[in-house]
Amino acid sequence: MRITLVGCGALGGLFAARLLAAGEDVQILQRPGKRFEELRSEGLRFRDASGKLSFFAPSLASSPEELLPAPLVIVAVKAWSTSSVAPFMPKLLEKFGWVLTLQNGLGNAEILAEKVEKNSIVLGPCTYGSRLDSEG
Repeated sequence: MRITLVGCGALGGLFAARLLAAGEDVQILQRPGKRFEELRSEGLRFRDASGKLSFFAPSLASSPEELLPAPLVIVAVKAWSTSSVAPFMPKLLEKFGWVLTLQNGLGNAEILAEKVEKNSIVLGPCTYGSRLDSEG
């Protein structure tokens, strides 16, 4: 299944790596900048709790027009960025698809519901700890 991940910081990178390791077709939308350049030049590097390092090369874009619509869009940006990525949802989401928000804070679903059907939004609380180290 194609999955679009919006935001590939610490938590987004964790979910991207786990989904890619499971064989899912993951495409990443990441804003231009240092993290985007790291992902573009070196791919996604993931070190699990045991210390095992894995490398992945998912599809990467800085614009929603560069990606194919997907049945699942996972939003993993900081809550204050939700309003800047919400307008991309209709372009990223297949008809009858789902938007899963894995974000801290309140009001993210309401912001996303301004752009897609309210009943297509899933709130995903998570308790995973992850960090983005100096190596990306």
